[in-house]
Amino acid sequence: MENPTAAITGRMYELDWLRVIVTINLIPFHAAWMITCVGGFSSVERGTAAWKILHCYVQFVSSLHMFLLFLVAGTSTFMALRKRLPSQYITERIKRLLIPLFTFMIFLFPLLGYFWPNEIDLSVIDFLTQFWPWCLMTTFYSEVTGGPNWAHMWFVAYLFIYSIILLPVFIHIRAGKSHLIESITQFLTNRWGAIFLMGIPVSLIFAILSPIWPFFRNNLYSDWGYFTYNMAAFLFGFIIARDPRWTRAFDRHTAVSLFLGIAFSAIKLFMQYRLLSFSTPAYNLSYILYSLVAGFNTWFWVVAFLGIARGSLSFTNRFLRYFSRISYPFYIFHLVVISVAGYYITRMGRGVIAEFVIICAASFVISVICCELVKSTRVTRFMFGIKKKRPISSSVK
Repeated sequence: MENPTAAITGRMYELDWLRVIVTINLIPFHAAWMITCVGGFSSVERGTAAWKILHCYVQFVSSLHMFLLFLVAGTSTFMALRKRLPSQYITERIKRLLIPLFTFMIFLFPLLGYFWPNEIDLSVIDFLTQFWPWCLMTTFYSEVTGGPNWAHMWFVAYLFIYSIILLPVFIHIRAGKSHLIESITQFLTNRWGAIFLMGIPVSLIFAILSPIWPFFRNNLYSDWGYFTYNMAAFLFGFIIARDPRWTRAFDRHTAVSLFLGIAFSAIKLFMQYRLLSFSTPAYNLSYILYSLVAGFNTWFWVVAFLGIARGSLSFTNRFLRYFSRISYPFYIFHLVVISVAGYYITRMGRGVIAEFVIICAASFVISVICCELVKSTRVTRFMFGIKKKRPISSSVK
């Protein structure tokens, strides 16, 4: 049976803050991504200093924010399984993950596709009679997307799959039967610097799987590198939540992790922009070196973020209580809103900074309004996975 003194039992507000911050940051991240990486979305001049800053921002965030979100989800799964039977946990996952996923794929993905930059000119009638039916017929596989029509909701789909396939492992670990986990925890948390060895499995995923399945496809069918990368984060989160020795180790290594994260990020970006042969997935020495940099970079930032959050964000307030409740529908709506708002804002002919700021501000406000609307009825709360109003918890999704 699990040792009650070995598990984190208090309210972990810092995890709620991290989840909320990462979710809100998806607005500027996806706005910058669409401006700099999605052809046809924006007509701003490419290659300017402002454009390069936005592009570097996208490159920096892309390998970190979802890893961190999956890790927080893993800690929340540990908390959930302390209070629920496995059958109750699966039922809750279906309600909170599958129902909103299908809601998006049926009702919101067609709207996202309608406003997505393409050469197809559709009237509203054509949208209702042709495009929407086509989206429904290709819900689970489309040649356009290379997989299911779930866009950014791949996160929810992956989270559901992880929750199901790792459940037996989690039950075994929760029961305190895994001597391997206990030995690893003992070794990595009691020696200064040993915590950084967790960057090795992350680096191995880059080195071994990325050459076969390049990251960020998000379609499941040919995304096993990124799938494994994020599943590792989910598993790490569960293990971390089980024992306070991990969080104490993060506290001891916060400053050095922040320094190393900045240094390794600079090296990683230099490789991506100046040493393309290093950052191109392949089975060679160059990419092995890049994999070590990328994997450890991710883990350095995770340790730094968790340490900073524990030191500065272990509290709650009205904003956190409000946004924790709407963070899930906010995630669901944000990319659709960016696409619709950006469709009109990019036609104003503003410079890259003005366009970016206007898109971010408009998308944030409209996304919050959408959350308020779906929060107002029982049916829409069920469709978008919004829990009943209650004291804040550290669960994700």
